[in-house]
Amino acid sequence: ALDVATGYSLLLGLGALFSAATLCLIRLDRQAIAHDNAATEGSESASAMTAELFTTAGRKTRTGLTASVIVSQWTWAATLLQSCNVAWRYGISGPFWYAAGASVQLLLFGVLAVELK
Repeated sequence: ALDVATGYSLLLGLGALFSAATLCLIRLDRQAIAHDNAATEGSESASAMTAELFTTAGRKTRTGLTASVIVSQWTWAATLLQSCNVAWRYGISGPFWYAAGASVQLLLFGVLAVELK
């Protein structure tokens, strides 16, 4: 068991670490956008970051990213809680069989999302 000081130290330390990592990723993204805009300065495709370009990632997303977004959106708090409940009742295989019920829908929706984008 952790004492209170260690717990707060971990919480604040990891929070600062993830904040710094996020800031670094944002800086790298801004540099990449500036580089792309400088490279296409003379062409008609050069444009500033718009809300549509941001939300669709410039229409350059691949299948793996689309699949991870679908899974992360379907995995919300109630699903995680129910999965833990099933594990408590049925053991280690419970969450596997609980998740297997949605696998077909996830796969079909993933293929459909990639085709429609």
